[in-house]
This record gives sequence, structure tokens and C-alpha cells, in this order.
Amino acid sequence: MNCTMNCDLFNINKTIFDNSNCSSELFKLQSFHESDIVIILTEAGILPHSFRQSELSVCSTHSNQLLKRNEVRKRRALCMVPRVISTHPDVDHSEKGSGRAASIGKRKSSKYLAERDIVVIQKNLGIILPVGTPSCVSCKVKIKDMDEMPSFVDQHLKMQDSEVEDRIPVIEDTMSRRMQQQVTELSQKRDHISSEDFHHNHRENKPKIYRPNQFSQSLESHESPFSSQQTYLQTDSLTKLNDFLKTKGIQPLVLPQHAWGTYSQKTKKSFVHKLFSCFTAVTETMFPNESDEIVKEILKASEVIDKETDVNFDVELCQALVESYKVTDSWQVRRQILSVICQKLSFKNTCELIDGLTEYRYYTAKKHASVQGCALPPEQGNKGRQRMDPSKLDYFLDFITSSHIIKDLPFGERKLKLADGRSVDTPNVIRCMAPAAIIDQFKQYCSENEVTPLGDSTMFKILSECAAAVRKSLEGLDYYIAEGVRAFQDIQIFLEELRRTGDLSAEVFKRHMDVLLECKRYLKTDYKCLPQISEFLSSVQHLVEEETIDDQDIYRYKINQAVISINSWKQHIVRSRNQDGAKSKLLENMSASEVFIVFDWAMKYLPRRYREDQSNWFAKRGINWHISIVFHKTENDLESLGFVHIFQNQISQDSRTTSAFILDTIRSVKEKYPQIDGLHLWSDNAGCYKSTKTISALFHSGEVTSYNFCEAQDGKGACDRTAATLKSGIRRFLNQGHDVVTASQMKKAIETTAKNVKYVVKVVDFNDQVPVSVAVKMNIPSLSTYNNFEFEKDFIRVWRHFNIGNGKVIKKPEGFSVLLPTLQVVESSTHDVTFHSLTTSTKKKWKE
Repeated sequence: MNCTMNCDLFNINKTIFDNSNCSSELFKLQSFHESDIVIILTEAGILPHSFRQSELSVCSTHSNQLLKRNEVRKRRALCMVPRVISTHPDVDHSEKGSGRAASIGKRKSSKYLAERDIVVIQKNLGIILPVGTPSCVSCKVKIKDMDEMPSFVDQHLKMQDSEVEDRIPVIEDTMSRRMQQQVTELSQKRDHISSEDFHHNHRENKPKIYRPNQFSQSLESHESPFSSQQTYLQTDSLTKLNDFLKTKGIQPLVLPQHAWGTYSQKTKKSFVHKLFSCFTAVTETMFPNESDEIVKEILKASEVIDKETDVNFDVELCQALVESYKVTDSWQVRRQILSVICQKLSFKNTCELIDGLTEYRYYTAKKHASVQGCALPPEQGNKGRQRMDPSKLDYFLDFITSSHIIKDLPFGERKLKLADGRSVDTPNVIRCMAPAAIIDQFKQYCSENEVTPLGDSTMFKILSECAAAVRKSLEGLDYYIAEGVRAFQDIQIFLEELRRTGDLSAEVFKRHMDVLLECKRYLKTDYKCLPQISEFLSSVQHLVEEETIDDQDIYRYKINQAVISINSWKQHIVRSRNQDGAKSKLLENMSASEVFIVFDWAMKYLPRRYREDQSNWFAKRGINWHISIVFHKTENDLESLGFVHIFQNQISQDSRTTSAFILDTIRSVKEKYPQIDGLHLWSDNAGCYKSTKTISALFHSGEVTSYNFCEAQDGKGACDRTAATLKSGIRRFLNQGHDVVTASQMKKAIETTAKNVKYVVKVVDFNDQVPVSVAVKMNIPSLSTYNNFEFEKDFIRVWRHFNIGNGKVIKKPEGFSVLLPTLQVVESSTHDVTFHSLTTSTKKKWKE
């Protein structure tokens, strides 16, 4: 088969192939991969951006040759950029082998030329290198710099622009518009050259294709850079037109390398002036003495055509549309109105009717008319929401409500609001994992069971709506509760081990786990000595003795310890509930002349600076401070007053110091409110409070009516809440640029940041000199076992537990006397603070 009738690349230049004819297999260039198209065209000496979508065909033999040649080229170890643009001496690539070449200043290739680099080189030098040509870093940088420099073509056009401007007068806007339209039409005609003209022109004019190994020879000739490389876009018509222009003394035309719309306004103007010069040369040829008049007639005719197009539009209708456009605020409605006007009027004439109209809005309305329809509103997309698959939803709900996710059930309920406005009461739940971890486990569970889950966003939304508390790590817990919870965990681990070894069936395991959860839940809520807990513990102990498992002694010990811890927790709950009755009874029956005072040592405050370096961060000594909250009951309300004692120096938190600030607080309350004649004290059973010295000092003062001690780890909430509030205020004071390293600065921080609730803050010091001999001290045997004290004139009545029995009387010994300790007040309170009224909800909480 004749190869010149099949393979277009072979017809363009036979010298690029290795003396091989075309094969019978022909392929369209568009059928190749994008990267292969670029390689084939550049290896054939053709810029790919102009003919990537053309109808060129290539046979399998020649396409394989070009692709293989490119692969061999990429394996070169040295830079193959020609010396005319390289930054190093030329390299002889004639030797075949491993890519080694004898050259002074060898440059190893580390990069390859991309399509952009090929365009830059062609634009500046008129040559085309294949894509993938090896290049060193310095040559790559030089090619990039060439892209930023004005090319030879731009300089050539600029030279032509200056010549044309000297010869052609200033043209009106109408002429520019008509000439741009002519240039566009000419470009379109050039793009639609038939395949037959293409083959015919290139058979007669065989282009000179660049080959890398022929580059040095081509540069030695004195031809223009553009004559050394001509693409098949050049036709006989362009050659003849350039010959004609040469006779008129006009520079020849240069074919554009890009589409008309991609050029800048300056480049477009250069092309318009050049084409106008061609148009003038044709007119002078036909009418040598009347060319100027003919040009004016042609331009005048073009204006008449534009006006005839605009006049065909109804003036009254146009005016009505313009008025509607002006009174409308919505751009969507304006676009619909403008889509009617732009069908009949040009952009220039429309701007005369509508002030401030931009080119963007005009052509957007024009596009709207062609896409959506003239004056029609845009199509509204379907915004319906997709319903969830009920089966998938049930599958997910079953998973998040299983015992694997929900590990505990605290007291209380929460309301779940439905879409129809109804509210559903749901129990509070505690999840052991965060939402992201739950979803990850559910997706893994679905993959194992070959179930398609819901979307991640949907599952996150469900978890946010079905809200639950997340179990977190805690500090400073009640040790009775902590040991009890740990005991339940040990029992759960034991049951899971029996289930894993097969000694416990799934049904029995589930029953025991349900009972365990119910027992722990009941202890946390409204425990009333339910016998079910004892039955459950006995059942677990029976399992340890009956089943034969590994490490049975270890599990027996753990279960016995768990039973002890749970029973201790039960006892602790009973004691706490009973002892809280003393506080509740006092607050309920307290008269207006009585007060209830809660004491507690706050944790030492570590000094802090606004900007603290490492030398100040180490070896800190905390500041001692104590909080006292005084409650007073009026006829309709409950009031509170806070006292804060900050110690200036380091002190020992012993019974003498504790007695000193208790007596100071009592003295301050009575000085401010003389009508107070009954004081009831409340604190924990720490050694500094429940000691013979403290009880003796309070009894000797004669000011205290009763002193009740709360159950361990329980009952000091008022002081703890106040300490947290004060620490937060001190932290804000620090962030404002202050230091808190002394007692005075700490007092200032508390008084500055306290807004709604004020406190009596004192800076004090205690340096007690206890005499060696004391007359007679009061002896209270087994003091640590007593929790309730009532002070009479000549004796003290004590109880181990509140309201159980008549109490034990401890009489005052003969000659009883105590040296009462006193505090040294360094700085008194700055503000005159009075009782602060508590809210109704707080009062109800205290009564409960």
C-alpha cells in the first residue's frame, strides 16, 4: 500500500523515519493517550497544542518508532539541550552506549523538557525539541527565564505596529470592531482547511523538520530562525499574500500561534492594524486614487448595518424593558430582562440606555438567553432530601444502644425533640467512647457482616441528636466510690473470662451482666439496702468456688476483695445519707438569729507570674488559704457570706491554727451582726478539725452551739464551689498582665475579679506561742468515732451517728481553762461585704 496516502506524519517529512514504509494499521491521532500524542507530534517536529484534536492519522510502524525514539532519548545521562540555549559546552551524543560522552564541563541531566518548555523555545527561536529531552538544572532555569523575556515574534510585531501606526490614521471604534470580526472570520477559515488542501500543500512544500542531531548544521546557515522551521499551517495562499504585500512595501504576515481570544488587547490591536494595512493595500490596488473614499464608504456601510439591526427593535418595548430593569433589585430578574434586550441591541447601544452596565452582565444575559431561553427563569434543581433506609437505621441504633457501647446508666432523663414538635423522654446514658470511635467500630462491624452502613455525616448527626454523656477520666474521687466501682470492674472481668473459656453460657453471662449493671446503677441512685446486691455477690462467689479455671486463687482473692469494697461502698452511702440529715435538719429549723458555717482548707495555691521563666517555675511553695461559708436563713430566703483567710507566711495546718481562724470568723460575724446568738459548725473529719484542742477551744469560747462532721469525702460542696470560682478569677487576673506570688497580690486578685458575689478577704499571720504548762485540758476518749457535738454550759453531748440514741455526755473537768489562739490580721477586707441572697433553686437544693 502506498504509504504517502495513509500516514500523515510520513507525508509531512519522510526524513524523520528509518527508511520504513507505512504499515496497514492506521490509527487516528486522537485515539492515543494524551502524553503519547504530545510525544509523537514533538518527535515529528510539530507543536502539539494546535493539532492535538486534529484528524491526523498515523500508522503503527511510525508511531512505535517515534515513541521508542523518545524512550531512548530519556535514558541519556547528559543534558541534550542544544548549545544555542544551553549554559555549558555542547555534548557529543553521536556515541552510543551508556550515555557517557567526552565533553569539557559535563552536565548530568536531572530534569526533562515539558510541553511548556517546548512552546517557549519555539516562540523564541523557532525550533521544536521533543518532549522528554534530558536537561540539566541550569538549562531548565534559562528556559524559564526565556519565558519572561519578550520573544522575537513579539518584537517583530511591535516593529510592524510602529510602521503601521505611522501610515494609518486613527480608526474609529466602529472600524476596530468590524476589523476584529474580519480577523476572527479569517482565523476560523484557517482552522477549517480541508484535509485535501493540507496534503496537497505539503506534498508541494515539504517542510524542514528539526532533528536534534541536525541542530548545529541548521544554525550555521544564515536563514531567519522562522525559515528554519515551517509548520504545515503555511499554505500557498499565505505565500502569495506575502508576495503581494512585499510589492506594496508591507511586512509579511506571521501566522498566530494561539487562538484569538487568548491574546491581550495590545496584541489584538497589532493584528487589527496589520490586517487593516492589507485591506488598504487591496483597495489601493483596485482604486489607486480613491482608496481613502472607498475605505470610508465601507466603514459607513458597516455602521448602517449595525443601526439597521438595532432599529428593528421596538422603541416603546425597549423603553419599558429598560424601566423594568432599573426598578428591579434582584439580579436574577434583571438578567432575564437583559436577555431580551441583548438579542436586539449591541453592547454599545445597550450601555447608552442602561447606565453602569458592565460587559460581564451583558454577556452573562446573552448566555442566559442561549442556554435557558430568552426571559425565562433558570431551572430550579430538585432539592429533595433522600430518606434514610429504615433497615440501616435500625441496625445502627441497635449497635449504639448495645451493652458494648453503653456501659452505665446515670440517674435522670433527657428530652428528645422530634421533627413534628413532640418531645420524648429518654433515659440518660453514658457511652464509653467518643462518636468518631463508635462510628469506626460500627463500620468495621458492618464490613465483617457484609452490611452497608449509613453515611458518616448521617451517623454523626444521629449521635448528636441521641446525645449521651461520654465517660472521662476523673481526679480526686471519693475513695469509697472509686474502690466500689473498681470492684464491679473486677467482677465484670471475671465473668468475661468465664465466658471466653466457655465455662459460662451466653445466656447466663448476659443475666449476670444485667444484674451487675443494675446493682451498680442502684447504688449510684436511690440505694435502700436492696437485698439483690447481696444475692448477686453470693452468686459470683459461688461461681469462683464451683468453676475450674486457671489462676483460681487469684480470682478468688479478687472477688473477695470486690465483695469487701462493695459492702464498704454500701456502708458509706448509708452513713452519708444519715449524716446529711443533720445538715438538712439545721437548715430547715434554723431561726433568724442563727447561722450555719461550713469550713474547709483549700488546696495550697502555687504562685504564678504573667510571664514566668524556668528559674521561677521550679521549687515553688504554695500559699495557705482557708474558706468559710456562712449561711443565714431569713423569712423567705437563704443568704450566704464568704470569708477567705490567706496566710502571709508558711504555717502548719494544725488544730491551733484551725481554731484561730474559726474563732476569727465567729468574731467577725458577731461584730457585724450582733443579733446572732447561735452558731452551728460543719466540716469534714480531718485531724485539724476533729481534735481535742479544737473542740476544747470552741467549748471554752462559749460561742458555738453545735459542731457536726460530715461523712468522709462528702458534704463540703459549698467551699469547693467557692474555691473553684476564686481560682478562675485569679486566673483571669493573671491573664490581664499581673503576678500572683504573694498573699497581698492574691487578695487583690480575688477582690478585683469578684463581681456579683463579694467575699471578706483577709491577709493574716499566725505565730502562736503555746505556754509550757496548761492548767487543765479536756479529755474526750475515742474522739475520732464521734461525728455530732452539742455544746452546753457545763458539758458536751456527743453522738457517733446523727439522731441515733440519746448521746453521750462528757462533763467539763474542774479547773478547765484553755489559752485561745488568735490571728494577726495583716490586711483587712477592702470592701464592706454583706450577706448575698441565693436563688430559689439553690435554696431548694440546700433543703433537699
